[in-house]
Amino acid sequence: MPKLTVIVPLYNAEKYIKECIESIQNQSLNDIEIVIVDDGSDDNGLQICYELTKNDSRVRIIHQKNKGLAGARYTGIKNSTTEYVTFVDADDFILEQSYIYANEYMDKGIDMIFFEICRYFDKHNRKYEFHSLQTGYYDRERIEREVYPQLIWNFEKNTPGVECSQCVRIIKRELVLKMYESLQGAFYYGDDISITYPLYKKINSMQVISQCYYMHRQRTSECASYIKADKFFDETYNLYKYLLKEFCTLEYEEMFRKQIEYFFMYSVNLKRMKYNDVPDVERFLFPFDKIPYMKRILLYGAGEKGKVFYRQIK
Repeated sequence: MPKLTVIVPLYNAEKYIKECIESIQNQSLNDIEIVIVDDGSDDNGLQICYELTKNDSRVRIIHQKNKGLAGARYTGIKNSTTEYVTFVDADDFILEQSYIYANEYMDKGIDMIFFEICRYFDKHNRKYEFHSLQTGYYDRERIEREVYPQLIWNFEKNTPGVECSQCVRIIKRELVLKMYESLQGAFYYGDDISITYPLYKKINSMQVISQCYYMHRQRTSECASYIKADKFFDETYNLYKYLLKEFCTLEYEEMFRKQIEYFFMYSVNLKRMKYNDVPDVERFLFPFDKIPYMKRILLYGAGEKGKVFYRQIK
């Protein structure tokens, strides 16, 4: 019996779904279950899936009325039959060796296995984002000691905290299912955050792996539709209240309250992108627009500005 179910929410992604599904089918760890959740698509993506998977007994396709990304993921989890689940969004894809690195850790029964992520612009332009956490095994004590202080906001980098994407995690099904049952797809802005961060209260073990297999496609430079929406501020405030409720009942209330408030201020600032005004995350911004592509850079200075520039360039 497979250990892992890969859940693919599908909604109007006919341009990308072939690459997505084939990348999962071609995994070196082929003993997997694949659940595609058609979330009310009205393009040709579903037909492409049927054609690709007609001879693949590992695949099941489920149909539902449109419930959004979180609703489709929830349906996929409920219909999975394995001990572990993970996710691939329909416009993304994964590398061939993706899940083989997690095999031994699934055998050990670790609650969450956490990989790195790549922002994929095209085959010549990929941005790999490295863990703010050290590679290795985390028990409950180490999670509270090393992850909690930077979970929601990283004060050293002055950026949002630990990467929140569910797509770069392999998680025990029973744990993530309970999170979805309690939320029922309550958030559009922050759907990953509302699941992933509270999960850290539930897990007793985690393996951080310094491998990157997930290609998160960056489709456009335009402002995201959820930021443009009139209800964005309401959704941001609801997420803020939810995180306070989840984390400020712990003995670490003051630590998490500050992280949550900084994240809330950052989130509100995102609305400026609607007007092509990119919010400042750091005090200094390296002049990327003035450096020709692929040119070498010589950076002088080890003060605050130099360190910020070095981090941004890296």
